[in-house]
Amino acid sequence: MKRIIAFLLVIFTLSALAACGGAKPADTAADTKTQANTQPAQTSALTENPSDPGADTKAAETETQSGKEPIAGSEGLAVSESIDECRITGLGTSTEKDIVIPSHINGKPVTLIDECAFQENKEITSVVIPWTVKKIDEDAFAGCTALVSVTFSEGLEYISEGGFYGCSSLTKLTLPASLISVGNRGFAYCGALTELTFLGNTTVVNSGFNDCENLKSIVFEGKTGESYMIRDNAFQSIKALERLVLAPGLTEIGSWNFSESSLLKAVFLPKSITKLGACAFLRSGVEKVYYEGTEEEWKNVTVKEATFTPEIIYNSSPEDVK
Repeated sequence: MKRIIAFLLVIFTLSALAACGGAKPADTAADTKTQANTQPAQTSALTENPSDPGADTKAAETETQSGKEPIAGSEGLAVSESIDECRITGLGTSTEKDIVIPSHINGKPVTLIDECAFQENKEITSVVIPWTVKKIDEDAFAGCTALVSVTFSEGLEYISEGGFYGCSSLTKLTLPASLISVGNRGFAYCGALTELTFLGNTTVVNSGFNDCENLKSIVFEGKTGESYMIRDNAFQSIKALERLVLAPGLTEIGSWNFSESSLLKAVFLPKSITKLGACAFLRSGVEKVYYEGTEEEWKNVTVKEATFTPEIIYNSSPEDVK
């Protein structure tokens, strides 16, 4: 009997050990199943945007750092992407007449509007340009004759040659303080333009605004300590001009700039001015020059136009020009 009981105990013990040993594979299988269910979800998320899975996050971080809200922009615009930035190359499939340039695409800033991007488009009526755009390239909007309004943002640095040449419906422009220069023929032949304001000290090169025949007011608000120039012919044939305010920092007015501006009676010149080019005010109506400096300082200004002999009022300020 004892032998039988001992035999039964051995059988019971072996059965219990076998049962415990079988539990482990079951747990392992469950873990494997859990991993199998999780891994495909991670891979799928990556393949949704294989070029840059963190694009939206990076764009959001950029906007937070700049303190500006992201601009989605018009849909369908043609885009060229590089490693870390984008450029707008054309209208693409967009049918909008009021164009908004996006600030970011796939997490990358839009920094440039390409040459000839919207050239000769006769449908666009307005354009909004975000702060990320640093340059508007050659002839980007040239010949956009229906374009009435352009909103520039602080951050733009260059408008290249012919950027808005022949935009004959533009009426008013305010250019940002960040703008360094307007290129040759940048806004030439914008015949409806009546008011022009520079928030900063922007250099205007040859023929930048020539033949804007209805331009009545030109104001440079300026920034302290920054120099700028008005190159030859930059404001040629501005016959309707009545008001001209030139901010401190101006060093030179080139030849043939405000000639024929017979309605312009007075002008303020900062003491930073060193040269007035030939025919700068030829046949203009300027009778008084309000000069910021002293009489002695005026003697150091090179005046290339012998017939320019207005009354000089020294120690003046821009506010003196009414």
